[in-house]
Amino acid sequence: MEQNNKGREVDEEETMAYCLLHLPLGECKATFNLEKAVCNHGFFMMAPNLWIPSTKTLQRPLRLADSTTSVTVSI
Repeated sequence: MEQNNKGREVDEEETMAYCLLHLPLGECKATFNLEKAVCNHGFFMMAPNLWIPSTKTLQRPLRLADSTTSVTVSI
């Protein structure tokens, strides 16, 4: 358990925030294959990347501008 800024204990789920960002592929939409791009270029083997085959999702931490905070992004 963590404590919020008022000293109240909160579980991990309460401290997580979600944001969904949609980036259109434009002309490449019909031919782009994320699984091929990730696997053929070896991104899944490079730390700190994580490839989840069942959902064809690439996860990795993204460091924010303050350099002490990061968020996990799923692509």
